[in-house]
Amino acid sequence: MTTIAAQVLTPIRAILRWWLSEIAGLVPAKLKHLSVNFERLVIRLERADGVISVESPRAVRTLGSIHFGGQDDPRQQLQSILRQCGLSRALSRGRLDICIRMPPSWALRVTLELPAAAEENLYEVVGFELDRHTPFRADQVQFTCRVLKRDALAQWVTVEVTVVPRTTIEKMREIAARLGLDPDRVDVAGDAPTVVPSENLLAYERARAPRPAAGKLSYGLAAMAAILAITAVMIPVHAARQRVEALERELAALKKTVEAVASLQKEVDTLREEEGFLVDRKRSVPTVTRVLFDLTKVLPDDTWLNEVQLAGRDVQIIGFTASASNLIGLLEQSRTFRNTTFRSPVTRDPRTDLERFHIAARVVQEAEQ
Repeated sequence: MTTIAAQVLTPIRAILRWWLSEIAGLVPAKLKHLSVNFERLVIRLERADGVISVESPRAVRTLGSIHFGGQDDPRQQLQSILRQCGLSRALSRGRLDICIRMPPSWALRVTLELPAAAEENLYEVVGFELDRHTPFRADQVQFTCRVLKRDALAQWVTVEVTVVPRTTIEKMREIAARLGLDPDRVDVAGDAPTVVPSENLLAYERARAPRPAAGKLSYGLAAMAAILAITAVMIPVHAARQRVEALERELAALKKTVEAVASLQKEVDTLREEEGFLVDRKRSVPTVTRVLFDLTKVLPDDTWLNEVQLAGRDVQIIGFTASASNLIGLLEQSRTFRNTTFRSPVTRDPRTDLERFHIAARVVQEAEQ
């Protein structure tokens, strides 16, 4: 009976473990690592030794080291260290992520500038570009990517690519097998203690690897995970869409306000043009008062006028004077009159013994003086 129950529960546990791992994969790495219970067993390789530590969001705790070239079995050394620290049960129950960390000298790091659109399929784009920036092809190496900087204005992203030959990855697997471990993560240490390690070199490989079918229940669980993922994606999309609609309404109201302001500005400009036209018209046409004042200053005392005609800028004067020919010179010498001519012959009045004249002239504008 116990054997039958174990046979039934074992695949169910495997399916649940797979489903929970899928759900956990939907959680962003930053949020996952903020969990208080998150711990990772790290084997950091240093020459012929391996430094064992446990990393958590709060601290890094060094447990000890193992020697691969000694007489003692590295697996027994690791188990002894874990028993002393009370971590054997957590490791056996799968509560610890396992990471093999290699030195930075075993890897190649390059920085690429890529269009922002490439971030959606970053690994595929880097795989195509890899042989242009490194001595390797994508099928010769394992690589991982990390976005260092996003330039929204220029629509570019700066990506750090960590490249490791596949032979080195196989060597890491062999080391993990000697320790009796199945690593969840293989990464590269930073160039300095303060520099964070690279991303997981196994992430892209596992994402592309086909997963075994687990019957109808696994399909149902996969569908549920897909629904949860779609829901998680659609919630911010829906919120963004509502925000866009609200902004469009605000923009429409603002557009109406701008159009009303533009209409008022147009009316103001029209009124200013009309006002300016009247002012300019008044300035361009000389007034009778100004013409009479200037004539009074120019004409000699022995001259009087019988008639003054002003039509626009043309003026005609009729009167009597002692010498009509002198009047032409006096008017031309003034700053007010130009093109002075007689409109009719000069005659002498027998009664007053003065010359009768009829003169026409052009009044000069102030800007022309």
